[in-house]
Amino acid sequence: MQCLYEATYRDKPNFSIVNIWSKLGSIDPLITKSAPEWPISQINPVDLAILRLATWELVIDKTTPLRVIIDEAVELAHEFGSDHSPSFINGVLGNLTKTMQKRNAVIQFLANEWQKNPSELTDDTILSEMSSDTTLLSRLQDALDITIPTDLSEIITIGDLLEAIDPVEEIHA
Repeated sequence: MQCLYEATYRDKPNFSIVNIWSKLGSIDPLITKSAPEWPISQINPVDLAILRLATWELVIDKTTPLRVIIDEAVELAHEFGSDHSPSFINGVLGNLTKTMQKRNAVIQFLANEWQKNPSELTDDTILSEMSSDTTLLSRLQDALDITIPTDLSEIITIGDLLEAIDPVEEIHA
């Protein structure tokens, strides 16, 4: 966490965080989506370092249990952040976790429907190449109790579908 904090003010990150730093292009949008009222540039640098580390562990590394990652992030916020940091960190990671769970449920549903291994499905998988079934999205909506927009013209890939069913407003519900 300290190296991530320091890297915010340096041109070159410490060797120990290169893996995390190289993924900021994936990590920061997840943080932004999970805390839409706080642009990255307005997040306290200590909180941002904690969120970047926790997001990397949750989304990319995936070797530590979710509850442990969140508990450790909140503990770091207690130790190094402001009075509001623990609740902010907990809220952002809670939103991120909900998004990840919804994403995993959609991928699992589609994998079951298409009789595929979930790891074979990516954001770039084109829906129409996998199925011509027009009721697929209706079944997905009913099975997972999610709302899919009525205008499907922009939904071509799994990534488009995930983006369409996970608007920022829904994260706070």
